Amino acid sequence: MFLDAISIYFIFLPLLIPVAMHFGWDLVWFGVVITMNLAIGQFTPPMAVNLMVTSKLAGVSMESTVPWVVWMVLWMTGTMLLVTFVPEIALWLPRTLGY
Repeated sequence: MFLDAISIYFIFLPLLIPVAMHFGWDLVWFGVVITMNLAIGQFTPPMAVNLMVTSKLAGVSMESTVPWVVWMVLWMTGTMLLVTFVPEIALWLPRTLGY
């Protein structure tokens, strides 16, 4: 929540990739899960960087967008949990393409 996504990738991926490889996790799935987690974190307070940007672009206050964003964050969280526990959702396309 406190850093932008690029900084989080640069800081945490060198630490987390060996962990993922040790447990035998698919790195494509792992990348999708991390990206979904970061997207949720960028829309939730206390920082809500993406929420600030979209509110500014739309010309509305952040407070007026919160009721709409809550639903989006709930759906994003549900989808992230589904991808976490059913990895084939994220892996079917790469496997279909031969990866």
